[in-house]
Amino acid sequence: MCQALDELMADKMNEGILIGKHEGILIGKREGKHEGILLEKQNSEAKIRTIISNMLAGGVSCENICRFLECDPSFVEQVQTGIQ
Repeated sequence: MCQALDELMADKMNEGILIGKHEGILIGKREGKHEGILLEKQNSEAKIRTIISNMLAGGVSCENICRFLECDPSFVEQVQTGIQ
């Protein structure tokens, strides 16, 4: 009887460990995905700033940049003041 109880407790402990590992993996995936989204957003903003500065250097008007890139004129002005 004692051996059966020990085996049952060991099985339940192993089951709990597996559940904990699975939950940890899910949490890690969720956090990694969130971090990836933040990095992608930062990289895309840097790329847009580069595109805007190149367009401004090429003589494209602020109105056209806003129309092409669907951004606010204030953002274009921020990039423009950063260039000068």
